Amino acid sequence: MGTLALREMGILRRRVLGFDPTQMQIRRAIAPYLAKQLAYHYAYKLRLLRY
Repeated sequence: MGTLALREMGILRRRVLGFDPTQMQIRRAIAPYLAKQLAYHYAYKLRLLRY
């Protein structure tokens, strides 16, 4: 990822959150969403879910 993109993400995070989160804080925040997406992905691939 380019330096401009990283700088813009930092600006947006400070504007929305009011602080610069660490990478660990970001990972912890998105972990539940990733886990749910992974479960849905494999349920769909195993034909347990239909689109």
